[in-house]
Amino acid sequence: MTGPVTYCYGQHAADAKPKLCQASGFDQFVEQILALPRARSKTDRSYICGPMRLNGDGGLHRCKADLLPRSWLALDLDGGSREEGAILLMRLADYQAVAWSTWRYTPECPRIRIVLFLDREVDGPEAVRLGAAFVGVVGAGLHSLKWDQSTHRGEQECYLPMAGAEVMRYAGDPVDVNAVLALAPAEPARERPETPDPYQALIMERGLFLREIAAGKNAIICPFASQHSEETSDTATVYLHPHHNGHRWGRIYCLHHHCADRQQEDYIRALGAEPRGVWRGQAGGPAPYDALPPVESYCGEVSQWGAQRHTESARAAPTGGEGRDPGRPYEPPSYPQIPPLAELRIAPAELHIARLTPQCVVESYLYADVAVLAGPGGTGKTTLALWEAVHIALGRPLYGLTVHTPGNVVLV
Repeated sequence: MTGPVTYCYGQHAADAKPKLCQASGFDQFVEQILALPRARSKTDRSYICGPMRLNGDGGLHRCKADLLPRSWLALDLDGGSREEGAILLMRLADYQAVAWSTWRYTPECPRIRIVLFLDREVDGPEAVRLGAAFVGVVGAGLHSLKWDQSTHRGEQECYLPMAGAEVMRYAGDPVDVNAVLALAPAEPARERPETPDPYQALIMERGLFLREIAAGKNAIICPFASQHSEETSDTATVYLHPHHNGHRWGRIYCLHHHCADRQQEDYIRALGAEPRGVWRGQAGGPAPYDALPPVESYCGEVSQWGAQRHTESARAAPTGGEGRDPGRPYEPPSYPQIPPLAELRIAPAELHIARLTPQCVVESYLYADVAVLAGPGGTGKTTLALWEAVHIALGRPLYGLTVHTPGNVVLV
C-alpha cells in the first residue's frame, strides 16, 4: 500500500484532544514522529494514536466511537528474556517498521514499542484481531515475551521515544493484513441476550451492547461516547438490569466525567425513547412483559413493546406486588411531595440550640471537621502539617491565632 498515513498527536498523556496529522507515506510518517520533541520524564511523554473523526466545531476527542481506519499498527513488548528479545528484533527485519526502547527498557528485560506499516487500512475491531494474530506470528516460540495488547486499539496512546531512547528502523515489506488475519482464531459471536426489558432492548437495537459482566450487569458503549474526551476500559459504562441486586429500575452508569451529572432521562432520550414509557415497561418486575399495562404514545419508539400496547386502551397491572389489586388498572408510582414552606420554618427554640459550626480547634482556621491541605509534591505539605501539629499539641498560638482546643495529634 502506498498513500497517506493519518494519525493523531498528543502533547502529553492528559491531552484528550490530540492534533490530526497526515504524512505522504510511512517513511515520512516515521520522520515526523521521530522529529517530535522527546520528553525527559514519564509524565511529559507525548503520544500518537489512530486518526479521529472531526466534530462539528472542527475539534476532536480521542475515543473509540470516533476512531477512523488506519494503515499502521502499534505493538508494545512489555518484557521478556534478553535472548528472545534479540530474536524478536531480528524477525522484525522482514517488515516495514520502526521500533524504540521505552523508558523502562533494560538489556536484561527488553521493553520495546513497535509501529508496523500495513498493506491496507484496518478499522478498530480488525486492528485488535490483527495485533493478536501478528504477535502470535512474530513471537512464535518466544515464550518469555510479554505483550501489552491494549496498544492494538487505535484509541490507545502509543507513547513516543523519550530522550536517550534507542530507535531501530526496518525496511522490509508492509504487513499482509489478510494473510495474518487468516491465522487469527475466529472471532466468537457476540451473544445478544433475549430480554423483555425495553431499556436494554434499546441498547441492543443501537448496537451498544458489548458483553455480560455478571448476572444483571452488562458492559455497554455509552450513548454519549462521542462526547467523551478519553477512553478507559470497556467496563467504564455499564447497564444494570431492573429487579437485580435491589435495583427496581434499569440504570446506565458511566464513569466518564462528561457523564457525571447526567440523569437516566438523558440516557433514555439519547437512545430515542421517552423515559416514562421505558419505566412503565419495567414496572412489572419479574412478570412477563406481555402482561404489562399499556405504554402510551410517548414510548412509541420502543417498537416491539409499543406495537402490542398501543392496541389496548387499558390492561390490569400484574399481580405479585404486596397489596396490589389485580383488577385495578395500573397507576404510575407516587412519590413523596415536598412539604409546604410553612412546615419547613425553623422555630426560635430550634435556632437557639442549633450548633452553627463544629468545635473550634484554632481560631478562625481549623475546626473539628474534615480539612484538606493540597499542593504539588515537594512543596512542603508534610512539613507544614508537622508544624501545625506541634502547635496544636502544645497549645501555642499558630500563625498568631489562638489554639482553643489543644490536644493529641496523630499523623497517619
